[in-house]
This record gives sequence, C-alpha cells and structure tokens, in this order.
Amino acid sequence: MQAGRLPEAIELLQQVRDQQVEKLGPNHPYTLTTLNNLAAAYVEAGRLPEAIELLQQVRDQQVEKLGPDHPDYLATLNRLAMADLEAGRLREAIKLLEHVGNKQVEQLGPDHPQTLTTQHNLADAYQDAGRQAEAIKLYGYVREKRVKKLGPDHPHTLTTLNNLAGAYLEARRLPESIELFKQVRDQRAKKLGPDHPHTLTTLHNLAAAYLEARQLPESIELFTQVRDQRIKKLGSDHPLTLTTLNYLAGRSGPPGGCPRRSSCSSRCATSESRNSAPTTRRP
Repeated sequence: MQAGRLPEAIELLQQVRDQQVEKLGPNHPYTLTTLNNLAAAYVEAGRLPEAIELLQQVRDQQVEKLGPDHPDYLATLNRLAMADLEAGRLREAIKLLEHVGNKQVEQLGPDHPQTLTTQHNLADAYQDAGRQAEAIKLYGYVREKRVKKLGPDHPHTLTTLNNLAGAYLEARRLPESIELFKQVRDQRAKKLGPDHPHTLTTLHNLAAAYLEARQLPESIELFTQVRDQRIKKLGSDHPLTLTTLNYLAGRSGPPGGCPRRSSCSSRCATSESRNSAPTTRRP
C-alpha cells in the first residue's frame, strides 16, 4: 500500500466495515477479514493502538468460532504479535509469538516457511527485549534452515544473516558481526546493485561495526560512500541520510539508520523491518 494513499484506503475500509457490520453482523467472516485489513492499514499508518484493538476483537471472535488451532486464528495472533512488537509491547509480543511458533511446529513442521518467519520475528522480539543470547541462538537456527531450503543468497536468508549480524554487534561479538555484514553486502550488491536501499543499509551497518571495532579508515570510507548515495537518491534531509551524516560527524544513532529488523515478506532491509505473517488481503 502506498503511503500517500493510506488515508484514502483507511477511509474506504472503514466504510466497508460499517456496511458489513450492518448487513452481515460483526462476527461474519467477511467482516472479520475487513477488520484484519483495516488493522493492517492502521499499522502502516502508525496507528498502533487502533490496530491492536481491532486485532484483539478479531482474535476473540475467531477463537470462539474457529477454535484455538485454526490457521486463520493463528494468523491473527501473529499479526497481533507484530503490532504489539511495533508498539513496544514486548512481553505480549513474545508470549504470542512463542505460542504461534509452537502451534506452527505442530501443524506445519519446523521447516515450513511460515514457521521460520515466526521464529525470525520471535528472535527480533528477543533482541528488542535485550535477550541477546536467545536472539542469536534463534537467528542462527533460522539461518541454517533457510540456507538449506532457500539457498545462501535468497533474500529471506540474507535478511536473517543481516539481523544475526546486528545481534552480534549488540553483543560485542564484533569479528562475527563484521564477517556476516560483509557476506550480506557482497550478496546484495551482486543481486540488487551497489546503490540499492537494502545494499546501502548493509553498508551502513558494516561501517557501524567497523566503527565499534575501531577500524576507523574502513568505517569512514563506507559511511562516506553511503552518504553520497543517500544524498543522491533520497536527498540531504532524509532521515536515513541524516543518520549517516551524524555517524560521520561523530554523533552516532542506531545502526542501519532504520528499524533494526529485517523483513522477508512484506517489508524486506542492523536489523531491518520484520517478517510479516500472511494476511487476508494478500493471497
């Protein structure tokens, strides 16, 4: 969904919701689908309390009608967990992701793509909560599974490698962090090009790791490269450009200049955006 069209999309979804509630009732499957999609739009617009309230409403209706093991109910729990995570409700997000992950292992198996997506998101939550050892262990598990099933250069694999490198960086395991960021950089430059936003994010993260390791010439060279490309592509006043400029000026911000999580499905870029659960509006 284009950011500039979000208000229009939200207004339309609200109209559809109101009509479905009136004609079909608040518990009809079509109504619940629209509520799910409206909640997703609220998340994209940063209206997280409204998104969480809607998803909780859908959750309560689905568990009553479908049962606690139904895939649609589990998908809603996953979306609710991601909204909680974005809102900083880490305890709630971790509890939901652990529950959904266990159910997916039972129903789909430990190697299923949806199971691995949930495990990746759980690792993100652990890292946000400062549980670095658990995050690193889980990222490592997902990495092994994705390398085996998707290959070492698949975008989802690279996302997990990027976030694992970020977890290593926060844990001060700098040689491992630098090595992983270099792997991701090389693969992304090869597949996406040297000036792609995802490549530039990885270059920025690698430069931050060099800085932490006191490898200042390498750090400055990479930050300068990222700065020039971001000014060219985004402009001098874009938040990502400003983050890189602050690093060069010695006023560091969060690594990556973006959310420190990397997404594999709907929002794929230390960590990048998060893996998204399948939604009803994206077949």
